[in-house]
Amino acid sequence: METLKHALPSGAVLTAYLHSSSPEMPWSVCTARPAVIICPGGAYRFTSAREQDPPAAVFLNMGLQVFVLEYSVGEKAGGKLPLEELARSVLYVRRHSAQWQIDPDKLLLLGFSAGGHLAASLGVHWDDPEILARCGLQNGKAIRPDGLILAYPVITTGEYAHRESCNTVTAGSTEPMEYWSLETQVTDKVPPVFIWQ
Repeated sequence: METLKHALPSGAVLTAYLHSSSPEMPWSVCTARPAVIICPGGAYRFTSAREQDPPAAVFLNMGLQVFVLEYSVGEKAGGKLPLEELARSVLYVRRHSAQWQIDPDKLLLLGFSAGGHLAASLGVHWDDPEILARCGLQNGKAIRPDGLILAYPVITTGEYAHRESCNTVTAGSTEPMEYWSLETQVTDKVPPVFIWQ
């Protein structure tokens, strides 16, 4: 196994847990692996340690290449910054897919609680013109996830919202609250989703 850290321009950190090529299993004879980017929860106030390495180990043991995103939290979580960081992370993983033996068409996002909100936000807003411009892209294909796994996610800004998460992530946003109420944003452009509570 190989562990790598990548600092994003904002200071967020993407940690990779990668299967390495070996004489017994050289990549030249192996099938490219799916990958998952894990977004831990923490109400956009912190990133929960229990939702980082433990699930990373499970998915690594299942044969995936695994990444954990420690995105911006607290006062830095507004202005769509975590969403930009996740989009940049997806782009970074896809750009290194050949190097890391990843199938670029099998990139999943796994999000817990507020991290579930973040993962689902990219699932519905991967073609947001502002996010595309920040990432230097013309279209969102390179940052669209291929599937979402949402674990007890924060989804709504409505009646059943987790107010702390919603207030933190919407700070400094010019978007209407419906933008962040993800159950109102589902269209046929959203990738497949497995959601559990």
